[in-house]
Amino acid sequence: MPRVRTLASILLLATVADAHTEFGRASEPALAPPAAETSVAGWPQWGGPGRDFRVDSTLAPSWETRPPRRLWDRPLGNGHSGFVVDERAAYTMYGGERIEAVVALDRDTGRTVWETRYPVGYQSHLAEYDGPHATPVAVGERLYTVGIDATVLALERRSGEVVWRRRLVAEEGVELPQSGYAASPLAWRGLLLLPGLGGGGPGALALDLEDGRTVWARHDFRSSHAAPLLVRTGGREHAVFHGLDWLYGLEPATGELLWRHRVRRGAADNVSFTPIWDAARGQLLVSHGFDSRGARALELRPEGDGFTVEEVWHNGRLQVRHTNGVLLGSLLLGSHGGLGVLTALDAGSGELRWRRRLGKATLVAAGELLLILDEQGELHLARATAAGIDLVASLPVLDYNAWTAPSLVGRRLYLRDRMRAVALELP
Repeated sequence: MPRVRTLASILLLATVADAHTEFGRASEPALAPPAAETSVAGWPQWGGPGRDFRVDSTLAPSWETRPPRRLWDRPLGNGHSGFVVDERAAYTMYGGERIEAVVALDRDTGRTVWETRYPVGYQSHLAEYDGPHATPVAVGERLYTVGIDATVLALERRSGEVVWRRRLVAEEGVELPQSGYAASPLAWRGLLLLPGLGGGGPGALALDLEDGRTVWARHDFRSSHAAPLLVRTGGREHAVFHGLDWLYGLEPATGELLWRHRVRRGAADNVSFTPIWDAARGQLLVSHGFDSRGARALELRPEGDGFTVEEVWHNGRLQVRHTNGVLLGSLLLGSHGGLGVLTALDAGSGELRWRRRLGKATLVAAGELLLILDEQGELHLARATAAGIDLVASLPVLDYNAWTAPSLVGRRLYLRDRMRAVALELP
C-alpha cells in the first residue's frame, strides 16, 4: 500500500500560504457564547440540510452545450470526511502522519482560510482507510468535528479557534473499531448525539453543545459506522442509532430506549448504511452490504406508551457498502455490492425496478436529477425513473478512492477523494 503523505509534504504541494491554528500550542481559549440553535444555510451536516442527500437545486438537464466549470482543484490529505458549506467557507477534515486537521477553504478559490491541527494517536490498518471519516456539523457560529480517534472538537467557524475538546476513548471508554471512528455527529436542541461504539463504553451519548460536558451516556450496544438520524413520528422525536445487529430508537433528550429491532445476526463488520427516513410512509429504510441481508423497510407504530417496529418488506438485491443511498420519489437508490451495481427498489413494496452496472458510487438528488460520483472519481448526471436510468453526461473529476458523497449548494458542487478536493460550478 502507498505510504500516507506527511503533513509537511501535503502543505508543500499547496499553491498558497496557509494560515493555521495549531492545537495544543496556543493557550486554551475562553468559552464562547452558547451556539445559537438556528440552522446554517448551505450544506450544514452529513447528508445536507435534511440529512438525506436531497436538495432543491435547479440544475441544467444536460451538460452538452455548457459543461461544469472547475472553480478550484487542490491537494488536501488523507481522509473521507465530507464538506460542510456555509456562506463563508467549505469545511472538511484530513490527516497526515499522526496529525489530523480541520480546515476551512474559501468557497471561490479553495485557498485555506484557517486550519486547526492536532496530534492523533491512531492509524488505520490500511492507508485507504486512514484519516478522519466523519463529516462535521455546523450549528450557529460553531463547527463540531469528530476525528478518527474519537476526539471531539467545538471550533469557531470564523477562526478555527478551539472552544472545547473531548477525548471519548479516554474519557468515556469508547473502543475504536478497525478503521477508527467514522460516524458523523447529529446536533439536536443543544446536544451533540454520537454513537459510543459500545464494547466497554456506552452505546450512545450526548454532549452539551456549549461546553462539551456529557449530558447522558447510556446502553452497551455495539454501534456501527452509520450516522445517527432524527425522525419524528407518533408524536415523538426518535434518535435512530444503528448497532451491529439491531436498530435502536432513543429519546434524544435522555437516551431512554423507545424501541429496538433486529436487522442482522452475528454481524462481523461495523459498516452500515445510514438509515433513510421515508416520511410519506412512516418507514425507515436500511441496507447492509457485507452480508446477505440486503435492504428492508421498517414501519414505526405507536402502541400504548411505546412503539412497535414491523418489517414491511425485504429485498436482498440492494446491499450497500461504504456509500450512501437516496430516496428519489418512490425509488430507493443505492450502489449494490463491491463492484457497484446501481439499484432501484420501489420504496413502498421493495420490488426491484432496475439495475445498472456503474461502479460503487455515492449519490445526491437535486430536484428530479441525480448526481452520481463513482469511486474512480467520475461524476455522472442522470435521470432516474421507475422504468430505468438515463445517464445524461459524465465527467472525470477525481481519482480512485472517491468514497465521499459530494455536497451541493445551489449550483456549486464540492467533492473530494482520499487526497484531493475539487469545486465545480454546475450549469
